[in-house]
Amino acid sequence: MTPRERILWLEFNELLQAQLAPYQQSGIRGSDVRRIFRGLTSRFSPVARWPRFILPWRGRYYLFVRPVKKI
Repeated sequence: MTPRERILWLEFNELLQAQLAPYQQSGIRGSDVRRIFRGLTSRFSPVARWPRFILPWRGRYYLFVRPVKKI
């Protein structure tokens, strides 16, 4: 990762955590998770690459996205 891409990756993680924080106590629906996750991954597409997964498991959602790879 270049320094610019590393900054974008950190911004992506911070924004994702900030947008999901209000739902920590009350819970979130799957449609809301998809809307937030898709919006951010499309906005940060230069650093948030495929594969992108939303995995529901036991009442929780696990979000996975691969960062860009560079040599």
